[in-house]
Amino acid sequence: MIKISENYAIDFDPRNFILQEKFEKREGKGKHAPLSGEIGYRDVSYHSSFESLVDKAVETDLKITPSEEKVLRDMVDEIKKLKAEIVEVLSSNIQIDKG
Repeated sequence: MIKISENYAIDFDPRNFILQEKFEKREGKGKHAPLSGEIGYRDVSYHSSFESLVDKAVETDLKITPSEEKVLRDMVDEIKKLKAEIVEVLSSNIQIDKG
């Protein structure tokens, strides 16, 4: 999990980047149960790309500061560069035998 602001974080699974929101857990079930003081994160939205997640985080009212947005945009740029490098290395090392 990567914290991106006071109340939001990014998590991921094999297929998705997940935007999560911080919340205080309750001691029992139901919305009227007393708060436990324990903090957790709940899934807000699922995205197939990191860039899509960043766009969602910026366009909603997540109270992301301009500096936090810049860090996220820089991460997107780095991911794009790494992806391009991987494609270049793979394409220069793979030969297709057309029989």
